[in-house]
Amino acid sequence: MELALLESSSSSLTISRSTSLARRKRLLALLLLCVACCLITLGLLESSCLLLSRKLLLLRRGRASQYESAGPDGLSEVHGRARLVQVKEVSLIEDPASVESRMLAKVRLVPLLGGDLDGESAVSRLGYQVLKFCAEILYRYTILEKCFHNVFVRCGTVTPENVHLFLKGTTDVPPKYKVLRQQDLVASRQLPSALIIGVKKGGTRALLEFMRPHPGIRAAGSEIHFFDHHYSKGFHWYRHRMPTTLEGQITMEKTPSYFVTAEAPRRVHLMNPGMKLIVVVRDPVTRAISDYTQVKSKRIDMPKFEELAFVNGSEVVDTTWSPLRIGMYAKYLERWLNYFPLSQLLFVSGERLISDPALEIARVQDFLGLKRLISEKHFYFNATKGFPCLLKSEQRATPHCLGKNKGRNHPSIDPTVIKRLRDFYRPFNRRFYQLTGIDFGWP
Repeated sequence: MELALLESSSSSLTISRSTSLARRKRLLALLLLCVACCLITLGLLESSCLLLSRKLLLLRRGRASQYESAGPDGLSEVHGRARLVQVKEVSLIEDPASVESRMLAKVRLVPLLGGDLDGESAVSRLGYQVLKFCAEILYRYTILEKCFHNVFVRCGTVTPENVHLFLKGTTDVPPKYKVLRQQDLVASRQLPSALIIGVKKGGTRALLEFMRPHPGIRAAGSEIHFFDHHYSKGFHWYRHRMPTTLEGQITMEKTPSYFVTAEAPRRVHLMNPGMKLIVVVRDPVTRAISDYTQVKSKRIDMPKFEELAFVNGSEVVDTTWSPLRIGMYAKYLERWLNYFPLSQLLFVSGERLISDPALEIARVQDFLGLKRLISEKHFYFNATKGFPCLLKSEQRATPHCLGKNKGRNHPSIDPTVIKRLRDFYRPFNRRFYQLTGIDFGWP
């Protein structure tokens, strides 16, 4: 009995010591966290002062009129005639084709305390290193784990799938990352070289998810909407939202609204004239009903499809209604063909993506110049959802389908309404077949 008490006492003492050690480490990490925040703040203030000093210097030289605005990160935006402007240690990315072009100038600063040439001071770098050390300790001891995960991901420091590797350092790095490190392969963020530009409710999300398991592709996690909503923020902002890739990997982004955005073709061509564009299309009538179903799932009081499809209850199709307007594919494709040759566009059938996903994915792999690694063995058909699903994906090795908002049941639509819509779309479909050289067989 005395031996048992002794063992119990020893065990309690060990637990107490380990708990006390963990508590001390957490307190140390929190203290260092405060220090890191102070260092980062000082570094930002230093960079701001340097930028102000540089601008004052340019004012004295009579060059300040070239600059419209400048931020503490060293980025300046310039409006004016399209020409190459070079100031000492200043480089511009310009739009040579448009008076409305926006040019990004990165002012390279040499901080007072021995920083690099990108406007990041030694104080800031030290602060970030201390912050990373604190994050590692706090992450290991489970305190604020979720908080640090969200902070680092939202700030773009690391990707969601690699945040644990960033925080845990090199102790738990999988073998494949060690091999890459040994080969001096460095991941970086690149502007996309392939875009899925449309169409909404055509199957773009399914296509992207089906392509993710391919090691030659890295895709942005969400729709960026750069070429339609955020173009004024510049290419630097756009690139920062791309995943990190290795040399030889393709960076891809999906935003279906690009296809119907009037300014998108010119803007995409300006960024990369060799961009590869993927368009997923399906029967425009079915697509319109699917679009309506998605909106109705969020608005219970939404009128019936039949009431919205025609102008004031007449037989005239309301082409101002977005679900119907998007289905006039030929109208939008002609805009893209003004900037890109047909060889740079791939048209994926949304119907075949469901009935035979392996065939359509094979076409996509060929179009992107990738080896055919995704095949029939990657898919299975889910009878409940009526949709093909992946047996394994980039994040998991277990079977899974798309989210619950995919594969919704469509409402019952009056057959007369469907016939009217098919008659309306038929001329647009024929023109689309002529432009693409593909007969999709829509009724």
